[in-house]
Amino acid sequence: MSKRFILVSSILLLATASLAAEEKPTGKGIAPVFEKDILPILTAKCSKCHFGMKPKGGLDLQRRATIVRGGQNGPAIRISAAETSLLFEVLSSDRMPLQGPKLTRDEKGLIRTWINEGAKTDAKEVLEVSEAKASYDPSEYDYWSFLPPQRPAVPTVAQADRISNPIDAFLMQKLQEKQLSFSQRAERATLIRRLYLDLLGLLPTPAEVAAFVADPAPDAYEQLVDRLLASPRYGERWGRHWLDVAGYSDSAGVLSADQDRQLIWRYRDYVIRAINKDLPYDQFVSQQLAGDELSDYWKHFQSSEALPTEVVEGLAATGFLRTGPDSSRPDFN
Repeated sequence: MSKRFILVSSILLLATASLAAEEKPTGKGIAPVFEKDILPILTAKCSKCHFGMKPKGGLDLQRRATIVRGGQNGPAIRISAAETSLLFEVLSSDRMPLQGPKLTRDEKGLIRTWINEGAKTDAKEVLEVSEAKASYDPSEYDYWSFLPPQRPAVPTVAQADRISNPIDAFLMQKLQEKQLSFSQRAERATLIRRLYLDLLGLLPTPAEVAAFVADPAPDAYEQLVDRLLASPRYGERWGRHWLDVAGYSDSAGVLSADQDRQLIWRYRDYVIRAINKDLPYDQFVSQQLAGDELSDYWKHFQSSEALPTEVVEGLAATGFLRTGPDSSRPDFN
């Protein structure tokens, strides 16, 4: 799955970069911006050597700040002086990139204009150009994915009698901004059908519907939710989402051979068990990627004793790695 994801992402990235590179230079009076106009060119032509954790020559071209700071040969650009900037010199003379197509005339002109018009960026960077150093405004590190989640304040809304829980309040707030409100409450017979379909993928029996409708308990709905979450059918229903993404199938799907995967059902059952027992997500992913190593199965395998349950579980989880067709196998037809 990861290889397919990387391939698709790379294709999309290169396609985006190519489209941006073919665009005409920014119109008169509009200065080019690094993220919009320059980064796509560098991504398409220079990323192989100058992106990543260890860029060649220490020159990282992913940010305007690191371009100004430069690498082993000093600053890569001089603000408002493209003709004496190292980056423009090597690109305009076709000395770089070493591999792949050189920059087009329009791409070179856009980079020249960008440098001469102040090397503008949308990032909140504070540059000390004279010392060729770069630092960042603290707000740049406040990106949502870097911060721990915080519980927001529950909004106060009209029609408070329609609010059953904090989530309702957030929903009502957005609806009221558009002069809307909740629909009428569903009848109990409708509610139980919706809940069964959402959590189990099955309809309740007539007897289950009648029992829920007649239940006088004020928390009858909450009890029903807990009961369905505890059902083994819950993992079967929601495990299908993960199995679909992982590419699970009962046969290899290789051309006309389509051979049966005789033990792949063990991976399917592992996913169902993991969801039903609320296995933490980090463990869930780790076991699928390296369950054999994490469980130290080889040590147990060499002994005469039966494999412990946790070892069997870890081995079953690595079925994830065999969900795609593998033409390298000796028995590939």
